[in-house]
Amino acid sequence: MNTIPQELFSSLSENSKLWVFPLSRMLSSEEVIAVQTGMESFVQSWKAHGAPVYGAATIIRRQFLFIAADEERSGVSGCSIDGMFRTVEKLVAPYQISVLSPAYVQYLSGDAVKVLPREEFQLLVNSGAVTETTTVFDNTVTTLAELHQQGWEKPFAKSWHAQAFS
Repeated sequence: MNTIPQELFSSLSENSKLWVFPLSRMLSSEEVIAVQTGMESFVQSWKAHGAPVYGAATIIRRQFLFIAADEERSGVSGCSIDGMFRTVEKLVAPYQISVLSPAYVQYLSGDAVKVLPREEFQLLVNSGAVTETTTVFDNTVTTLAELHQQGWEKPFAKSWHAQAFS
């Protein structure tokens, strides 16, 4: 079920900070290339207090942007994190795409990623349309260790969603 290429973050420590940016819709192939290229350029020049930030970025399922920073090799500061958020917003804005807030839930329906406000997702849970085996995306993972040990794509029953939407 894990769609994260293990080798992507292999040069970073397991304690690396991780940010998951769920996007409002799936990117086209051209948009993936443009956003990925822009993120790679940002990561290569990413600095905190003048020192390089060692990191990596990738797009998963054409709808989730993952960015990691190895804080064992270099710290990240509030300003460098703000710069990362601004860069993400700037890269997706031309395509009328936004970064979703935690007020939305992403889950799989067949092979398609579906995005719903929490209230509508609750209705699906209540109706039985979301089952224990429905795959949900846990965008709350904050380190590479969490990502590798606990996963990001999870069955509903084994995610925080099960408690929040019971």
